[in-house]
Amino acid sequence: MLHLLPRTRPSMGAALSLALLTLSALPGAASAAPGGALGSADAIALGPDGAVVVADSRAGRLVAFQRPSIAAPEAKHFNLFGLDRTIAGQLGTTADRIRLTDIAFDRAARVAYVAVRSGFGAETTGAVFTATADGRVAPIDIAAAKPTEARLADVVADAVPLPRGRTLRDFTVTDLDFHGGALYVAGTSGTAFDAVLRRVPFPFGGSAAVSKLQIYHASHAQNETRAPIRAQTMVELGGVWHAVAAYTCTPLVLFPLDGLKHGARVVGKTIAELGYGNTPTDILAFSATDPKGVAGEYLLLLNRQRAPVMIPMPALAAAAKAPGLDKPAGFGKAGLSGMELPMVGFFAIADQGPERLVGLRRDPQTGTADLLSVRKNLFFRLTDFVGEFDMPGYTPPKGGDEMAGFRTMLQQEEGFRPRARR
Repeated sequence: MLHLLPRTRPSMGAALSLALLTLSALPGAASAAPGGALGSADAIALGPDGAVVVADSRAGRLVAFQRPSIAAPEAKHFNLFGLDRTIAGQLGTTADRIRLTDIAFDRAARVAYVAVRSGFGAETTGAVFTATADGRVAPIDIAAAKPTEARLADVVADAVPLPRGRTLRDFTVTDLDFHGGALYVAGTSGTAFDAVLRRVPFPFGGSAAVSKLQIYHASHAQNETRAPIRAQTMVELGGVWHAVAAYTCTPLVLFPLDGLKHGARVVGKTIAELGYGNTPTDILAFSATDPKGVAGEYLLLLNRQRAPVMIPMPALAAAAKAPGLDKPAGFGKAGLSGMELPMVGFFAIADQGPERLVGLRRDPQTGTADLLSVRKNLFFRLTDFVGEFDMPGYTPPKGGDEMAGFRTMLQQEEGFRPRARR
């Protein structure tokens, strides 16, 4: 039988303080003084020289600031259960009034950054919190962190309604990625409701190069230009850097970065249809070592209505050389496939280091949003399950002592301590 240790609960911190500043930026230009508190926090990315960038779709801008100095312990397993409730308490609201939208992880400082939306509609505000593996959670005072901003041109009108109380303005920015000294910003624009990929100089200054995107959606049997990228990452395939983009319902599309020119209509190569009726939520390129000690590169796609999918990078490179999809797939899948993983419920993910991923997960039993680590090459948390080896009187099979020790290690680092067996 098992003794259950108390689950790590994030500590309470000071209330969030985001000072109001003066608006002063022209569309597409940089400003040393961002105007107003965050209207939303929809995506987050860590840039060079200690920069953090958060997307504020409601205000049609990107806000950058310097990372706070935080002394974090060695980054072991994150077991922060009920993170949304802790953050809501610090914001003076309840968990049903906030959404944790994205995560970034600073591997050097061993600190996670969590983007948060609070409220709905015109009352929406944004915030950024830090979290460490020992359970400390605190808001960042962005106004005191040397912020700058970049205003996005051609932002869609706020009055365009979408289902369930959302507006098209909420999709101004859907994902952020740094590459080659620039920030790649996926989302929508107000020009004929086009989906776009912006390349924004960083540090902010000058104008963004805005490419309009077109894809073939095999599940919908049509070319599409309006629905935005929902998750993206940058990878090198055959010596060429690409944006790997996932869309709702679930095409996986490649865009060579050297083809992203200002004002151009760029047609992506659809390399996979991974399943209808689904919204991808995050995508990550990472390295891992398999149980035999062989290192490999992988792509991990998180999904809201389907299991996460992991694709080996060589398979992605092969798909980049092959013809793209150009025929309807109906309700089926087509093109590149991958391995489904038991990380269901994770909706944002980051690379924690050689052994672990760290991400936000919605608990299916409690409904809370938790910040948790997962070991690479296992891609599940052992203590989510009760199996034969948990039952009183269980005896490992002959030669199974090593696996028993491995299970004990996983249980302990996930916050449980098994009682010695008799």
